[in-house]
Amino acid sequence: MLLSVSCTKEPGVGGSAIVTGKIYAEDYNTLGTLTGEYYAQNYKVYLIYGKEGGAFDDDVNTSHDGSFEFKYLQKGDYELFVYSDYSYCLACGNLGDSVVSVKFQITDKKQELDLSDITILK
Repeated sequence: MLLSVSCTKEPGVGGSAIVTGKIYAEDYNTLGTLTGEYYAQNYKVYLIYGKEGGAFDDDVNTSHDGSFEFKYLQKGDYELFVYSDYSYCLACGNLGDSVVSVKFQITDKKQELDLSDITILK
């Protein structure tokens, strides 16, 4: 009897793919006026492997230049998110934290994907 077992890898660590990007922050005052722009250093970036919503699977802090990197990813679907901790704004009706998310797919086991700038409001 011949038994064939297939090994399907799920999204997550254990591969050779890399995803990178930068977190770009825009500061606004309570009237909605832009008061500053910069790459956010030491800012938490979260990654979810293959599933919708729920808890995150991995996280990193941005570097001094706002850059982040998740290494050793396998092929599959992912969602990256950061919190945009914008304070109350009278002009725009914003009432605090919101989530900025980016969905992406790793399609090659050695892929290097650059998500570029992800803008948050502070």
